[in-house]
Amino acid sequence: MPREQIEQRVWLDGQVRRDIFEKSRHKCARCGRILAYKDMTVDHVIPLSKGGTNDPTNLVCLCEECNKKKSNDIVDPKDYFGYLPDPDATQRMFEDYLESTDWLQRDCLIPIDHFTLDTCTAVYMERQRRVYRFPATVHVDKMTQEEAFDFLQGFKEHLTPLERDSIVKSVDDLVVPHYKVTQNGRTLFVFAACIDKQDDNSRPCEFMQTTSGSKNSIDLTVTSNIEYMKTVNLTRASGNIAEVIKAVIGEIQKTLRKHAPKSVMDIMTRCMYSDDVMVAALATINHQDPTKSDIKSAPQNGKDMSDGGQVALKMILTQYNLNKEMNVRKPKAKDVRDYVKEHKLQASIDDQIKNERTIEQKRQIQHRKSKRKKRT
Repeated sequence: MPREQIEQRVWLDGQVRRDIFEKSRHKCARCGRILAYKDMTVDHVIPLSKGGTNDPTNLVCLCEECNKKKSNDIVDPKDYFGYLPDPDATQRMFEDYLESTDWLQRDCLIPIDHFTLDTCTAVYMERQRRVYRFPATVHVDKMTQEEAFDFLQGFKEHLTPLERDSIVKSVDDLVVPHYKVTQNGRTLFVFAACIDKQDDNSRPCEFMQTTSGSKNSIDLTVTSNIEYMKTVNLTRASGNIAEVIKAVIGEIQKTLRKHAPKSVMDIMTRCMYSDDVMVAALATINHQDPTKSDIKSAPQNGKDMSDGGQVALKMILTQYNLNKEMNVRKPKAKDVRDYVKEHKLQASIDDQIKNERTIEQKRQIQHRKSKRKKRT
């Protein structure tokens, strides 16, 4: 069924609200703050405007602030709500919703509006002349039209006159959803993805059963956060951004695998020529060995001034290797210490090393005790 409203909002009487309040143990399901009964609000996990129901499983207790932040977004309960009274039942309800609704559209390639991505942070060790990849997590949040428009207008100041013409002129011109990628509270970049298809009347699932020679493709536009990129090294930032872009493409590919298995899809990743970080990130993806990831790149680099001064990288996504894991190389503790000493990395890595040392020391002590017992 389509993602549209199927039930009207109903008035919840005092007993129903009291049951929800008691079941949640007087806590906000999002932030866990203890609430008074007069301060609690009842929210739908799946909004009514997008196919949600008034079933008790779809109702949660939230504080007023968390309710406003969630708005009518689609969120994954296991990631978004940390204090659900019955998380298993809510998660089953959410998964059934995704299976039963036709949410995949030309401008909707990702079913969830707020989610996390597992990626890695590339760190170059100068002494060893090696690049290590630490496991990392980034947060992806769907932006409102006003937020996306303000971001693009701020980025517009750093573009050439030719490139500025390709930026939207008003909020109403933003027809494709924009997503903000953040890490440790800092915005890395913003992206927008949509299906560029020939026949607008055909369903996306039917459209994706095609070959790589077709003109149909996915258009992925990426824009870096200029204020953040001013404070980091261009070479290191481009390597990390490249890993996150690959993770975003992998999330889109995961969607395509479910709806169009064993199909082939072109994806065109674009950025402005003046966006130095994104240009370097696309070049990093292009020069990597394509056999080491799900992305098989067919480069179409260069400055295309006929297309608003954009740089594009063409890739081919094949819907195979569903469970292929990311190859993350774990560095030795000595290498991490050298990098911390040279580049003053954040103290979290030091804490990680200390924890590993403590665990190893406890294991050695336990081993010695067991040896003594055997001797006696």
